[in-house]
Amino acid sequence: MERKYTKISRYNPRISFDQYTTLLQRKANAINNRTKYCDLVKTWGIRQSVLGTALKRGIKQYDYKIWKETQK
Repeated sequence: MERKYTKISRYNPRISFDQYTTLLQRKANAINNRTKYCDLVKTWGIRQSVLGTALKRGIKQYDYKIWKETQK
């Protein structure tokens, strides 16, 4: 059973797992062409710095989850 309430902490990611996978796909496509993330900022309603941090540093919880899915 998943908890509906989580205590606000600096360890809780600000974006969802689906949003993070979308960011990673965009980042992979950005190598070939110039990609902007302004539309995602407006659509998701998050600050641009949150997306920039997720792109540069990653989200370790989500990276581990992606790694575990690829191991299956």
